Amino acid sequence: MARGRGGWCYELNGAFAVLLEELGFVVKRLGATVLLSDEVSTVPDHLTINVTLDRHYLVDVGFGDSFIRPLPLDSTGPHDGGVGEFGFVLNGDETTLIAYRSDGDGEPQYRFDSNTYETTDFDNPSQRLQTDPSLHWTKSPFATRLLDGGPDRVTLLRDQLKFRRDGIWVEEPVTEEAWPIVLDQWFGMTP
Repeated sequence: MARGRGGWCYELNGAFAVLLEELGFVVKRLGATVLLSDEVSTVPDHLTINVTLDRHYLVDVGFGDSFIRPLPLDSTGPHDGGVGEFGFVLNGDETTLIAYRSDGDGEPQYRFDSNTYETTDFDNPSQRLQTDPSLHWTKSPFATRLLDGGPDRVTLLRDQLKFRRDGIWVEEPVTEEAWPIVLDQWFGMTP
């Protein structure tokens, strides 16, 4: 993040896991396989975390526009994720995170098991995610963050700035010349 490129799930969830551990929480780093594209990786390419309180919760601060409240792992749901309903599909040792759309259908987000991972286990996937020219973020930069703790959000794409307020998205065009200014204004970052 110090290089102005934002943060990967490995950095964001990794740092959050360290913070929670320093505060005395029991944390387990989980490797997940993202299911949002036609080409699913054969190795975990996302770091998410299991935090133990009164029960086990899935917590993820590095998966973009996703749930913003801890999701209890001992119930399939649906659960209020703060930006919509989320749940789990259990299949043997694997669990799939599902985001429920307004029509009630579930869209798989990522799959994980209960194995513990270290941040260094993601060195190779991280390198691939930074350099693979076929991925949308290597073709076209973007930034996204919550507004005022959520669920409202601002997202900057190559040619537009999007705001979600009270569940409604509004878009504003952004020129190539204005992009660095908008990035700095809304995200405090430089390209």
